[in-house]
Amino acid sequence: MNTPRDDRREQLEALLREPAPTLAPRDGMWEAISRRARRRRIAKAALSVAAGVIVVAGAVPAVIAVRHSADSDARLTFGGGRHDPTRPPTAATSSIPTPLPTAGTLNGFYPESVSFVSQQQGFLYGSIGSSSDAVIAETVDGGLHWIRRPAPPVEDAFVGSNGRGIGQIRFSTDGTGFLFGSSYWISRDHGSTWTKQPFHGYIDALETRDHEVWALARPGLNSTKVSLYTATTSDPTLRRVRGVPTMTALPGIPSEAGEASLAVSGEPNGVARVVVIVGERDFWISPNGTKWVRGHNPCPVTGLRSTLVAISGERDVIAACGYTARQSGQSKRIFTSVNSGHKWKATKADPARAGFLETLTAGTATSAMLGTSRGGAQLTADGGKSWSTVTNADGFKLSFVGYIDTAHIVAAANRDSSKGAAFATSTDGGDTWTVTRFPAE
Repeated sequence: MNTPRDDRREQLEALLREPAPTLAPRDGMWEAISRRARRRRIAKAALSVAAGVIVVAGAVPAVIAVRHSADSDARLTFGGGRHDPTRPPTAATSSIPTPLPTAGTLNGFYPESVSFVSQQQGFLYGSIGSSSDAVIAETVDGGLHWIRRPAPPVEDAFVGSNGRGIGQIRFSTDGTGFLFGSSYWISRDHGSTWTKQPFHGYIDALETRDHEVWALARPGLNSTKVSLYTATTSDPTLRRVRGVPTMTALPGIPSEAGEASLAVSGEPNGVARVVVIVGERDFWISPNGTKWVRGHNPCPVTGLRSTLVAISGERDVIAACGYTARQSGQSKRIFTSVNSGHKWKATKADPARAGFLETLTAGTATSAMLGTSRGGAQLTADGGKSWSTVTNADGFKLSFVGYIDTAHIVAAANRDSSKGAAFATSTDGGDTWTVTRFPAE
């Protein structure tokens, strides 16, 4: 007798067996994003004068969270750091309901956020064609095939009005889903239905670890004040973490990483370790989600635009800092810490200037990967002594990247890619890639 997973796999293979053709790029998409970015940077400059802080372009959260268990069952999302091994899902929590067959096609789909709850099951969030309507897709075969799933009536922040809308998706291992940005939505049935939650503010980043939820949010899209919140999957109401004061960071844009990033890892004792980096001043870490210690923010201040953080080991943390942008990219600095962010050391080599920081992920203490808009992904396997640009993913520029384990990586192609939209996987640490393209509209 087939399991729900078997039924889903058969449905996917029947619907999507044919390879997808190459997508033509959306005319004017990068120019439209650039125009919106310029308008918002002017507004941010005015805000910075009033707030007395350095002008920094923020963004939708751009670090990737990865959780994997001893049997390689993994969870991957864009928005946090690498997670250490945790308990695998039980049969009850990993069951998959049958998707609604009326959700529509994925022709012209551009994915912008990824969340994997196992090696096989994952979700994409984005939009189709020139429409700003949100679209969600699901895979149960590791990303080889995707089907469209129901989505709430919200805008995709990447193509919506001035960055408003939903920018990211997360799923926990118990099947609870989260959509966040200008509004806050949850699903308790693996994405079949969505319910809007009461929250007055803009959510920059959100990560989960088992039943725990952690988020960075500000009172409004253009506010410079950022606070840390927590919730649970059973009670998703976001509540302030009183052990961490309100922090300062300028608001972001969808096409470039900003100043508010967090990472969550599962520790061997079953508690969550949480790391937060905001602006040029704040770095906070908790070994258990209860006690908070202020560490040192490693990013040099002058020209700072982006700060990203990922967890790479039991006490190892990696941070990426992006600086004043030019037309095709920006300078980037990478720092590592072996004592939970109390002391930092710059890597011997800096990543290439090409592209703008979007995502950071760590496979081990010596292997890490950056995803950029317009510049593709950059990889180090020697602790930052050298960096190489990924050029062998069928020519796609990878902007959203994340480790599932030390060998397996998942990525999405940049929205401005001249080859269209795609999802890519690597099983050898980024040496080779398998690319699944989405069909044109």
